[in-house]
Amino acid sequence: MLFCDFFFILYLFYGFSFHLNCLGRRLKISVGRQHCHYHLLEGENISIFHHGQAVELELQNSIILETQTEKQP
Repeated sequence: MLFCDFFFILYLFYGFSFHLNCLGRRLKISVGRQHCHYHLLEGENISIFHHGQAVELELQNSIILETQTEKQP
């Protein structure tokens, strides 16, 4: 349990990133507390959805979008 708590704390402060291989494309996705960063590394352009909003990713171009957070009452 301590191991999982450590990574959760890192996410709260720094965020996380990962690579995704899908449909002949390679994407890098970074998620932070305030922004999501999408980067198409290989393959043809692709449309993705970020919180219901369609976004077109182009090869070697990055898109940075705000992360939606729930407001506390």
